[in-house]
Amino acid sequence: MNDVSEKKGAFLRQAVIELGLSNATVHIGRVEDWRPAESFAVVISRGFASLVDFLAGCRHLAAPSGVLAAMKGAYPRAELAQVPADCDCRDVRRLRVPLLDAERHLVLCRIGS
Repeated sequence: MNDVSEKKGAFLRQAVIELGLSNATVHIGRVEDWRPAESFAVVISRGFASLVDFLAGCRHLAAPSGVLAAMKGAYPRAELAQVPADCDCRDVRRLRVPLLDAERHLVLCRIGS
């Protein structure tokens, strides 16, 4: 693990403590290799990867009825066209961010059984 990742992890761990977040976990390492004890209701990505890569790398983290949520800028039409058939990513919500004059979207994906 590199020093930059360790510093980010330390910051996040401290934020969890300071904010009293009892339901938050900080993991430093490759998400593809992480096998948490429990699956998550929601897995969120911001600036992580393409939608297809996010789904491939993180789908094992979501509970059977869970959602994978990807933050995107402009409407991700091209990325949505590449989503695997067993993923339902039709729920795309435009977000309005105060004081930001740019497009933002939230893509909510559910993995089929």
